[in-house]
Amino acid sequence: MSLADLLAWIAALWFISAGIRWRRDVVQQRRNRARELGHKGVGELPPFQAPTRRLVLTAVWIGGVYFTQPSPIAWVLAGFPPISWAALEAAARWSLKRGHYAASLRLLGVLLFVAPDSARLVLRRGEILFAAGRLAEADIALRKALAQAHRQGHQVRALECLARVLTVKGRYEDAEQAVATALKVMPRRSGLHAARAETLLWQAARPEEALTLVNRAIDYESKTRHQAGPNFFATNWAAQAWALALLGRRDAMEEAVRRALQATDESERPQLAGVHYRLGRAHRAAGEEMAAAKSFETARSADPAGLYGRLAAG
Repeated sequence: MSLADLLAWIAALWFISAGIRWRRDVVQQRRNRARELGHKGVGELPPFQAPTRRLVLTAVWIGGVYFTQPSPIAWVLAGFPPISWAALEAAARWSLKRGHYAASLRLLGVLLFVAPDSARLVLRRGEILFAAGRLAEADIALRKALAQAHRQGHQVRALECLARVLTVKGRYEDAEQAVATALKVMPRRSGLHAARAETLLWQAARPEEALTLVNRAIDYESKTRHQAGPNFFATNWAAQAWALALLGRRDAMEEAVRRALQATDESERPQLAGVHYRLGRAHRAAGEEMAAAKSFETARSADPAGLYGRLAAG
């Protein structure tokens, strides 16, 4: 090794150590902000997990690339992690769309082995667990994501999904508190208003307010079209139909049902089941038991292993 190489290696080590020290300060700030938000919204959070493993594996990767250059192995080592990471994430998303929850969680588990401290990945795991109907595990994962997160977007997404988990578990007051906390951070996030509306719909309480919240969520998403994803409208037109049925507005309910069915992407099993489950609740609230049974059966057959398929099965 030449003197220039030695100096370059010393400089690299110095930058890595400086990065670790900077990361430590960021981690402490992250922990303080997340815990403040968490205590306001959902109570006690799990312990924070430091990014030790990710830093060590990154250092090993950089060292491997450095010591194997200029051979072709260096190019392989340099390109393999980012390419395989993107491929695993894409495969996990595809598995989720098809309702293969175990496969999606296994693929995500590989990424979490490398970066167990990643708030984004832990949040994604919580969302998959919720879609699979594993509510207790989803609750734990989402609280962990909230403890790890330093970005407001991740914190708000975790609170939004946690509110939905708490709603299905029947903890309505806790769900409303989680949404209220998140709304203080992002008052125009459409998914938060939709989650709050569903909390009311599950209780069959204050349907007029629930309808206002759903309409507000649809209006906000119509203006942004990026906060909640492309399947947002079908789900919330179904929720709108549910609220209208509780209010006894049959004609408006039928129009909302038509819109929901027209916007549904049948290739995404969890979303398809969720839309038909909500439509089933709408038909039942309107006294249309045959139509409700048909919607519940569609939800059950679309995603028998998922949350809404199980709820539809009774």
